[in-house]
Amino acid sequence: MKKSFLKSLLFFSVLLSLIGCNSDDSESSGEPIVKELNGFKFENKFYPLSSLSINNFNQSDNPATLSNAIRFVFKSEVFHTVLGTDDFTNYNVIFIDYQDTKLKVRDINVFNDLEVYLDKCIAGNCTGDDFLFDDTVQSLYSKNVQLSIKYLSNTKIYVTFQFTRTDGKVLNGSYFGKYNF
Repeated sequence: MKKSFLKSLLFFSVLLSLIGCNSDDSESSGEPIVKELNGFKFENKFYPLSSLSINNFNQSDNPATLSNAIRFVFKSEVFHTVLGTDDFTNYNVIFIDYQDTKLKVRDINVFNDLEVYLDKCIAGNCTGDDFLFDDTVQSLYSKNVQLSIKYLSNTKIYVTFQFTRTDGKVLNGSYFGKYNF
């Protein structure tokens, strides 16, 4: 009696675990489960990112213009209607250039160009760029830049990044979603 009960219990346990696996799980599709919000944190403040465009400067009709660089442009565009016009109220941008010829899953630590800036506009009046990192201003140089492409498909990408300024201030962020290439 106990043996048949244990066999039945084992059978139903195995059956339940097989039924519990769903074919549309992100694990089975290879797509990661990401819990972070799209954006970055700097000095205890979170800045959202809503889009990613990737430019491949290796693709050109003119071979003389090839630069062996790939540029990531993360943006957050928050529109509001103010005085009858659509305005950016918060516009967060990260520009990252690195030397490579192909976009692929990898860790990247060397950059030729890094800029992170915020812009605020109200009723068409912009306060100007508030740079957090800038490769043309010595006090805003980065001393450590890490970008990790963790997942890549034809339509989606998962990227994490960490930038450290020469004064020790750190920016951490991630983006998971659609991208333009």
